[in-house]
Amino acid sequence: MSSKSKKKWKQMFEDVLARFVHTLPSSEKESERLFIQLEQAHWFYEDHVRAKNKNLPKMALRDFCLKAFDVVDFLRPEKSKFEAHWLNFKQYRCL
Repeated sequence: MSSKSKKKWKQMFEDVLARFVHTLPSSEKESERLFIQLEQAHWFYEDHVRAKNKNLPKMALRDFCLKAFDVVDFLRPEKSKFEAHWLNFKQYRCL
């Protein structure tokens, strides 16, 4: 991906996260609800953003969430705990 493409992708990714994650109330930023919103953001990215621009990378949900932990300010400090958060979410979804 060229640097121009990377910049465009980063902007689109941040726009999607702004729509689904940045607006969450504080109570939902520390719960499984956060990952449900990340999942919604992922599907929006795949179904709408990528559908309009096939040059953007396809991402698995886990990869999308992990990348969000790099980009979202309130998630960045939790990146070292990503695997634990991911496992909790997977268990929550299986209930």
